[in-house]
Amino acid sequence: MVLEEKLGATIIRGDTTREEHRNEISNGLHKLTEQDVFVFMGHGASHCLYGSPKGGEPQPLFGKGTLSLPNRSRCLLVSCKSDDFKNSQLMANAIGFGEIPATWEEVCNLRDLDRSRYWGVDEETVLEYQNCFVKALCRALELWDSSSPLYQLYQNIRLCITGQIVRHRLYKTLAQKRRQGLVEMLYDLKQEIDFH
Repeated sequence: MVLEEKLGATIIRGDTTREEHRNEISNGLHKLTEQDVFVFMGHGASHCLYGSPKGGEPQPLFGKGTLSLPNRSRCLLVSCKSDDFKNSQLMANAIGFGEIPATWEEVCNLRDLDRSRYWGVDEETVLEYQNCFVKALCRALELWDSSSPLYQLYQNIRLCITGQIVRHRLYKTLAQKRRQGLVEMLYDLKQEIDFH
């Protein structure tokens, strides 16, 4: 785990629908300092970041009427619409993302809005996109010195996504149509990352 090795991260996993687990998370958040980095990896929307689902429905974990994100530490929010969420919460020193279509269904939903979007993408391309995103994020963390500003991590992520784009353009391991769709997805991912 890059997070554990690079950041000395404490990983908290579990059922966030349970009160005792939410309390554990809340207590951990109160201990964070300005030097710490809070990383959220999961699902999100413009109004919240989701925890464990209940009855098949996503349950807000961070947002209005739920847990508060740390306001003293640096934040990396790896979820869909986390950039919109961080802006709505007036968060500073945080990295957020736009759309991160991680499933074929999500790509199809985006295509319903714009028929020409991700034209060459199929289910296998979505898996390659996920792989590229994870590689870029891990490499960005490996290159980052956690004592440096969070802005440097933001720049590293953008650089490493560019590296994934270049790799696919040069090595042509996918058919042209799929490669073009993958490059478009990665380009959109890079464009929609923001730091504030």
